Parts: sequence; C-alpha cells; structure tokens
Amino acid sequence: MKIDRKKRNIIISLLVSIVLIVSLVLLLHKSKVDKDAASIKNKKSADIELNKDAVKKSKANSTIDNSKTGVVKSGENKASVANKDITNKGKAQTAQQKQTILLIQQNAKIAAQEKPLTAAQVKDENIKVKSSKDGLVVFIKAANFGSTAEIVKDNKKFSSYKYYQFSIGNKNISALESISKGKTTLFPAQEAGTEVVVKFLDQNKKVIKELNIKLSIR
Repeated sequence: MKIDRKKRNIIISLLVSIVLIVSLVLLLHKSKVDKDAASIKNKKSADIELNKDAVKKSKANSTIDNSKTGVVKSGENKASVANKDITNKGKAQTAQQKQTILLIQQNAKIAAQEKPLTAAQVKDENIKVKSSKDGLVVFIKAANFGSTAEIVKDNKKFSSYKYYQFSIGNKNISALESISKGKTTLFPAQEAGTEVVVKFLDQNKKVIKELNIKLSIR
C-alpha cells in the first residue's frame, strides 16, 4: 500500500513535533530539578552559617555569664574568675558602702588589739557616766583609720535600744553597731571636744532617740 508524498510529509511533521515537544518537556524538567537542587544547597549553606553564628554567640554569652556567676570553664583559672567577680561587686558598691566596710574592718582590728581596762580605769569611767546627765560618755582616740570611739553608758537607761550610730549633721560617721558593742570607728577622724550626735535605734533600725554628746579623752 503506497502512501502519497503529502501524507508522508504530514506524518514526518507530526513525528518531529512530538520529538520537539518531548525534548522541551525534558529540558524544562531538568531545569526545574537543577534549580531545586541549587535552592536546597543554598539553604543548607545558610543553615550552616546560622548554626556557626549561634555557636559563637552562645560561647560569648557563656563567657559573660561565667564572669558574673563565678562558674569556671574548662581551662579557666579559678582565681581569675574570683577576681572578676570581686571587681564587678566593687564597681557596684557606693562610696557609702565602701566606707561602711572599712569601718567594720577597722572595728575588727580594734577589738583584736585593744587591751582590757584596769579596775581603776573602769571605776573612773563609771563615775563619769553616772555624773553625766545622759548616762553616756564617749571617749575618743586616734587610730590608723579615722578615730576609735568607745561608749561607756548606764545600761539601765539604754537597755531598750538595739543599735546605735554616730553622725554629724546629716552625715553618718560610723557604721550601725549593736548596742552591746562598746567600740566603733568614726570616719573622718574626730577630736576630743567635738560635738556629735549619737542615734539610738530599735530592732527595726528605726531611730528612737538622739543625743548630742561632746567627745572626751582619757
């Protein structure tokens, strides 16, 4: 059976068109696959970079936290961490807090170095206390830091108080001390004859009484 030339050309054209369409579809599919692969690769690279940044930030935050909390990392010197902690605390302290700490430290030195009074000295001081109208005498003497103040009081008159503190004007010049403690440090240094205020406080550290007292010398 013979096919004329016209029909043959039509069949060939159809076959060529089918081949072209299939080739185009394959090319488009390959292009889409390549594009998806490139997108996945870029996403993985971006995720890796983000993970690296997160690790760096985590390490940096860990270092900051360690310097604040005193936690020692592997290979880090414990003394170094402790020094950082002390430095941070020192910066946070106000001038008043530092002065109070120095006063407390000086009081500890005073307690360790002072010699007990003789019976004659105790008797003499008790006479001075009883003769004073307030039942209180404060002796002052020089010290390496500020001045040492010693309170000699009539216990019957001051048994209801829990704390005392020295001040001049609106400025405190001593730490807040227990009423049972007989010595404290005044800063700045004071001299005999200077009039100061002794505040007496209750257990809630509320000022109940104030006395104007002239500092005495033994």
